Amino acid sequence: MSNPSLVIVLVEDQRQEVLVYKYLRHRGREPHEIRIRPYPIGQGSAEGWVLSKFAAETDEYRNRQACKGETALAVMIDADANTVERRWTQLDQALAKAGKKRSASASESCGLCQSATSRHGFSV
Repeated sequence: MSNPSLVIVLVEDQRQEVLVYKYLRHRGREPHEIRIRPYPIGQGSAEGWVLSKFAAETDEYRNRQACKGETALAVMIDADANTVERRWTQLDQALAKAGKKRSASASESCGLCQSATSRHGFSV
């Protein structure tokens, strides 16, 4: 997927929103090509919210891929209390809980897990 016409973004908070938005703009995405899902503000742990919305956003991503072409799904979740591997497992479990299958294609997913131990702050 070289040039998606839409990037669906699922983040925990404004800090992550700004970071992902600026990154996508730096990579050449236009504002109308970036759809950032509204996230809960001041309502407790947003990591649970990201995990609860992941399956639905994956469905939308897959439907757009099938009908309208190039689409990307970017999910960012803190890995401060868990390892990056644990976060990937949690995302897989969220799909399984919703009765969805994980894609066989590794290129289908783009995930950003902020980690205190990662050299650059992120593992992809």
